[in-house]
Amino acid sequence: MIADLQTKVDQFMTDNIESIEPKIKSLRIGPGRDSKIEARFAGPDPEVLRDLSSQAEAIMHADPGAKEVRNDWRQPVKLIKPIFNEQVARQLGVTRTELTASLRAASEGTQVGIYRDGVRLLPIYFRADASERQDVSQLMDAQVYSPVLERTVPIAQVVVGFETVWEDA
Repeated sequence: MIADLQTKVDQFMTDNIESIEPKIKSLRIGPGRDSKIEARFAGPDPEVLRDLSSQAEAIMHADPGAKEVRNDWRQPVKLIKPIFNEQVARQLGVTRTELTASLRAASEGTQVGIYRDGVRLLPIYFRADASERQDVSQLMDAQVYSPVLERTVPIAQVVVGFETVWEDA
């Protein structure tokens, strides 16, 4: 009865929830591993490791008795990277570190204090309105401090543009 329910829940989640890797298991009491068979690959090159993982999964999927075959790589995530204009930035005295801090402040916000709520300490963030943080094109209008001009300038002056890349989470 429980096995039937597990199968139905697994099928429902796979069919109806995008980008999910359901892991349905019975509660076990006592020691034991999560899987009957595990393969572990180690090394410095993530692309090679991801390829080895795919090959191992293909071998396991070829067995009709295999169930819940998966890896722990998860899906790559999108990352928006600025294309830094080194020459202009140097003239303005803006470093990559300052650009990074300005982009973080424009997208995530900057911690400006701490609020004590009884025994809890809660961070206080200063950040732009949600509508300004959700559009990547708005980042070009964010400001970065130029020590040469002694004022802020738009990030568009030190960034040629942005590129979208995929990165392991």
